[in-house]
Amino acid sequence: MTFLNEELYNKMGNVGFEFLQDMKKAGKTKHIGFSFHDSSEVLDRILTEHPEVEYVQLQLNYIDWTSDFVQSGKCYEVCPQNIPISTYMKLYNEHYKMDCYTNGMVYYNNITAKHPKASACIKCGKCNQVIDNKKNIMEYIEKCVKSFEF
Repeated sequence: MTFLNEELYNKMGNVGFEFLQDMKKAGKTKHIGFSFHDSSEVLDRILTEHPEVEYVQLQLNYIDWTSDFVQSGKCYEVCPQNIPISTYMKLYNEHYKMDCYTNGMVYYNNITAKHPKASACIKCGKCNQVIDNKKNIMEYIEKCVKSFEF
C-alpha cells in the first residue's frame, strides 16, 4: 500500500488490510506493509489496530538528518501558531534538491489538513531564538509560503 495517511486510512477502513492479507495467503505478496506519510500518533494507531503489518516505509532524508533539523524541532515547541516548522523545512529542502520534481504540494496539502499553514507565521522570531545556528527560520517559512501556497 502506498501513501497511507490518516485520511486514507479512515476512508478505507479494514478493506485495504484485508486485501493485503488475502494477497499474502494466496502467495501473491510476501509481506504486508505500506509507505506512510503522517504523524507518529497516526502510525501508532494503525500498527496497534493492525499487528499483521510487517514493515512500514518512512521517508527519511539522511542528507538533512543533522542537528539543524533536530534543533528545528524546538521551534515547534515555542511557536505560538503551532506551525510544524521542521516538517516544512524538510519538505522545502527536498523539493528544491530535486529541482521541484517532487510531490511537495501533495505532502504540504496533507500536512496542512491538520496543521497550520506556513503563512500562519506571525514573525515573532521565537523560532530563531531557540536554535544554535545562524539560519533564519522565518526565511524558510517565507520560502515555503512562496513554494507551496500559490
